[in-house]
Amino acid sequence: MGIAHRDLKPENLLPTLDGGLKISDFGTAECFRLASESDVHMSTSRREPRPYISPEQYLNKNFDPRLAGVWATAVTYIAMRTGSEPICHIFDA
Repeated sequence: MGIAHRDLKPENLLPTLDGGLKISDFGTAECFRLASESDVHMSTSRREPRPYISPEQYLNKNFDPRLAGVWATAVTYIAMRTGSEPICHIFDA
């Protein structure tokens, strides 16, 4: 659909009665491609809360918001499976 959520975390995932999952809170969403376009618009700003921020967002360079969403999805999965957010000090400075 050309939209990056930019705030994926367990609090923004709502289970449905039929076993599905709905994503809520698109307040920080970003359009990375219009329907008529083929190129991806790179992003420059961090939006996901810690620890959901992907490593490339710390480089202060343009990055693909789709890949940042994949990272946030993986961290969300870990948080939901373990019951707590992962602690990461790799990028603390």
